[in-house]
Amino acid sequence: MNGKIDAIPSISVFDGAPVVAGKDGYRKVDADLFDLVEDLRKGSKRLYMIDLNGIHRNNPQTDIILELSSDMELWVDAGPRVMEDLMDIITSGAAKAVIGTKTLLSLDEFRRCMEITENLIFSIDIMKDSVASISREIGSMSIPEILDEVKESPMLQVYWMNRGRYAGNSLNTTPFFEILSHIKHPALYAANVHRTEIEQLPDGVSGAVFRYDVSQPTAGRE
Repeated sequence: MNGKIDAIPSISVFDGAPVVAGKDGYRKVDADLFDLVEDLRKGSKRLYMIDLNGIHRNNPQTDIILELSSDMELWVDAGPRVMEDLMDIITSGAAKAVIGTKTLLSLDEFRRCMEITENLIFSIDIMKDSVASISREIGSMSIPEILDEVKESPMLQVYWMNRGRYAGNSLNTTPFFEILSHIKHPALYAANVHRTEIEQLPDGVSGAVFRYDVSQPTAGRE
């Protein structure tokens, strides 16, 4: 067990409202977004925002990013496709922007991003043990091949797009060991982790992103 893992709370936002993910899709939470953010950020230095408008519509909620980043360190995954998308996120106030295989159009776009900012996190998005991507180039590559191509990234994230976790499946960290053996970067683990499961993650993980929809309930929350 790694005792120095940074627990990073995250929140999913769609059309300006907090939502939770489940096996049948997303549903809105009966809570004010900014009240929920204040609750989540207690005890944490930063917040991880999952911008579903950006991911699914290529239309990031820059107004929300701007407001949230005004008094906290905000990391944002808004599904950038190209370098210009990533810069929209950074200029809106994000301290770090996630650029992931699921939406990235090509590795050339990753290299363009690297030329203009170091405030990025490269995410390897995995579905059923394969790389998830809209790009034929990226989707045809193995995980070690992608890791070799993005080895200059300041930070790496591994995200298991495993919807079975919403049904209560246990945390499976076995595949993560192989990835850790290929990298020397700080590595984030994102797989709908429950806050109480973070201590189960292997050595080499520097941070774990947990979502409020699978974390311990707090007062006033569904």
